[in-house]
Amino acid sequence: MPLGQFRRGTYRNSSPFSVPYIRHQNGNGKKVIQVTSGKDVKLICHIRTTGQTPKPGYYWLKDNQTLIPSDHQRMRLKPYRYLKIKRAKKEDSGFYTCVGVNDCGKNPYALQLLVRDAPIFTVPQYKMRRNLLALPVGNSVKLDCSADGNPRPTVEWYKDRKLFKERKGGRKLYLSQWTTLLSLKDLVPSDTGSYMCIVSNSYGWINHTYELDVHAEPQLRQSSPSRVVKPVGQDEVKLICDVKNAQNYTWYKFDRKIHLPSLRYFVKAPSYLQITDVVKSDSGTFVCVASNDYGRVNCTVRLIVEDPASSSTNVSGAKKPQFLYPDRMAMINSQYTRGDKFQLICDAIGTPVPTVTWYKGKYIYLGHGSDETITPERYDYVITFNKVDIMDRGNYTCVVKNAYGHLTHSYVFDVQEKIESPLLYLHIWKQEESIQYAGTDLQLHCVALSKDNKTKLRWYFSNSTSNPSTLINRTLFESHQKTTSNGDGSWLIFHDLNLKHISVADSGSYSCKAENVVGNVERQTYLNVTTSRIAPSQPAPFGCDLNRSMCSSMPYKIDEFSSTNEHGSTFSPDKDHSFYYIGNEDEFEYDAFIIFSSQDSDWVTKTLIPILEEKHHFKCCVHYRDFVLGVPFRENMVNSVYKSRKTIAVVSINFFNSNYCGSEMDYALHRLMERRDDSLVVIKLDDVDRGKLPKELRKRSYIDYQKNVEKDHWERKLVNCLKYPNDLFKETIL
Repeated sequence: MPLGQFRRGTYRNSSPFSVPYIRHQNGNGKKVIQVTSGKDVKLICHIRTTGQTPKPGYYWLKDNQTLIPSDHQRMRLKPYRYLKIKRAKKEDSGFYTCVGVNDCGKNPYALQLLVRDAPIFTVPQYKMRRNLLALPVGNSVKLDCSADGNPRPTVEWYKDRKLFKERKGGRKLYLSQWTTLLSLKDLVPSDTGSYMCIVSNSYGWINHTYELDVHAEPQLRQSSPSRVVKPVGQDEVKLICDVKNAQNYTWYKFDRKIHLPSLRYFVKAPSYLQITDVVKSDSGTFVCVASNDYGRVNCTVRLIVEDPASSSTNVSGAKKPQFLYPDRMAMINSQYTRGDKFQLICDAIGTPVPTVTWYKGKYIYLGHGSDETITPERYDYVITFNKVDIMDRGNYTCVVKNAYGHLTHSYVFDVQEKIESPLLYLHIWKQEESIQYAGTDLQLHCVALSKDNKTKLRWYFSNSTSNPSTLINRTLFESHQKTTSNGDGSWLIFHDLNLKHISVADSGSYSCKAENVVGNVERQTYLNVTTSRIAPSQPAPFGCDLNRSMCSSMPYKIDEFSSTNEHGSTFSPDKDHSFYYIGNEDEFEYDAFIIFSSQDSDWVTKTLIPILEEKHHFKCCVHYRDFVLGVPFRENMVNSVYKSRKTIAVVSINFFNSNYCGSEMDYALHRLMERRDDSLVVIKLDDVDRGKLPKELRKRSYIDYQKNVEKDHWERKLVNCLKYPNDLFKETIL
């Protein structure tokens, strides 16, 4: 019978002309073996060797990868019999294949191993040990019971031994059987309790308990007015001190503790002190101290007990009103920021006790909207603004009077929006030991980034270190301030100072100071004016652009450098030109600041940066590596533009979809227009429409990287551009 007519199962037991026979094999199906984690398991693969010459070969696969048991400490191989795995783990789960091989072919036998695992916590032990949590009201907490197991374990949460379904007060809570991380936000005292998680699957369960204590500092809810006037003989008077979350109340009179209860003094409810059968000796200053383990609150009340028989005609020692603290009243500020806390005072004495009436403008003051304050009463000599608002600004007048006279005092204050800092950023074109030749013109620039659009920039000048700086008179110099919005609540303020036909007397220190209601920041530069000129044969340490706008460091001699301008005439520095230089290339920290979309970062980080930094040794600034931590993004952007000799814009479709790229381009354009230094280089990475470029760049050359003709030349062009000083050419031709 031909070999091809042998039927599997009929002849393979007795004939050597068949693939290896594996006992217990049932067709092509996979056998599933389940074992609990930590137990030993045998994967049986009994290959028949009787009558086989030579003996068949065999090998094992796991998940279609060759398995070498000797490489695994927990695996043991019994040839032609089984593969033993000791102390099985979850990672041992998978598809195992035993393959018998001889000259007739291969016979695979597949088994699936499932290692079942009881749940175990995956939370670090140091976190699990911190199970006693004390947090103030308003904070948030996350209780972590993350666990692993096979099959995936489920979780149940309990609070104080009851299934946790909702928080008090109707606050929403989203829990499912898979919620291993319990997040509680805006904690309140009712969240205090014992939280237990039970994590389980069909092979076991584990649990863990967190003790949460939510504490709150005492908060004053209601108190008596600062002065309470009662007649002698009144049945009772209540001094209110209602404090939320207070555990202890202590009352003092004239700094001496009142031992309660006493004959006529009682604490009720315990939010107030009750005094019965009021007598004149009860007058005095009472202080209530309400406290708990986390803080304390004081309530101060001045009780005045008057004899109703006294009148303006028979008062002994009558006195007209007098202010107690006139000096303090005169020193109260007139400028405040939204949210400030302060007091207006009109404390006065007199006999009989004077009353006070508060006015705002022409009308009786009825309380302010920034605090829950009722209309001031006739003995409220102080009004408190806990969180002053814009609507509280105005003219406040107190009128203090008794039968023998009256006094008035007025306060006028303004409230500004809150500004966190005097300035986010201030930059003046750096010009250390700069030289300018007499008779020429010069422009100094100052730019500030601020949250306050009313920030003022002022220029100061001093020609000696011994003379204080004086404010530059606007009538003497042409200067102007311009403010533009960034669209994110911040403002860019520019102030240019134009110096005309300067002389040696103009040498000195020029300072630009930014000022607003919060404070001021100042930057300084120095200008040196001379009447001498550089001889044509001398090496010129600085080169100039064709418009005589600015000079910068370059390794050429002036008599060697000449160029042809746009009209075809030759420009020579040694003929009929006055020269100056205001700074040099050493002022820059970076050779280039690269702006690009994060979606184009692959080309920038793998192609552009290695070529510039590793191959040509330029120092580049990129946002993800060189931005200063803790500094606002926009301040980092402006810093990077002005600290870099060139700015390389990698423009693309993605570039114009990025707000950050747009802001960086705006700052680079502002420097380009102000300094006219050709500091901006454009690389067009894809087929983005050229019309999307700012109009200032559309007539300038750029690198079109996507064109095949540019592939062999773009690197040379870019490197040459970075090697030249900024002002060597009027326009950068790539």
